[in-house]
Amino acid sequence: MRLPYRQMQKNVVRMLCSNPDIPQADTNVFRLIPEYITDNAICLTSVAFPEPDTVQYIHDKLISPLKLIDPFHYYYPPENLHITIKNIRTTNNPPLFTLNDIEKADKVLQDIIPRHKSFSFTFEEIVSLAGSVSIIGYCDRQLKKLVTDIDKGLKKTGLPDNKQYISNNIFFGNISLCRYTRQPSEFFLKEIRKMKNILNYEIKIETINLITCNSVCAAQSRKILKSYNLSDI
Repeated sequence: MRLPYRQMQKNVVRMLCSNPDIPQADTNVFRLIPEYITDNAICLTSVAFPEPDTVQYIHDKLISPLKLIDPFHYYYPPENLHITIKNIRTTNNPPLFTLNDIEKADKVLQDIIPRHKSFSFTFEEIVSLAGSVSIIGYCDRQLKKLVTDIDKGLKKTGLPDNKQYISNNIFFGNISLCRYTRQPSEFFLKEIRKMKNILNYEIKIETINLITCNSVCAAQSRKILKSYNLSDI
């Protein structure tokens, strides 16, 4: 019997947390805070931005308490919080994409995204990965349908996603809260584990943005190129 998609997502997240060296784990570990902010390596990706009240909730409920425990790490300011929907080109300096590639990506997204229905993530847990702290969101197969169609469209136009993943057919939501600047203390990790079950927050995805940005989506590096609305039918 096929597992529910949410359970499949949770199984993948467990694998990712238990072995941070496998693909999709953050390998840019223990960098200094100015390096995160001023990083000139740029990616091309599609993301959703949470609503302001959601951003404030995440900041007050999770980021602020973590920052009090260990202020030395890089914590995402509210305006940088985002959910990656589909990577196109990973961060690099110089960029691994051209203006022509952006045009190709735009055509794919404007064709595919409006043909898919809006959907919601339920963010249920906070996890520590190789170089970061994130909250994880689960959803139904609507995300799989959307990402798979975008992936096929990118490949067809000669612009395949160049990122490696733990799974090529099971996807989940992720909002990075913090990037490590040094080895996190056991106390810090223990507090994350204690916070694991305090979150149960739904975020509806209605608009997806094509952007360029650095590894932490810093506002000064970010350019919103186009926005596309999912169907509400």
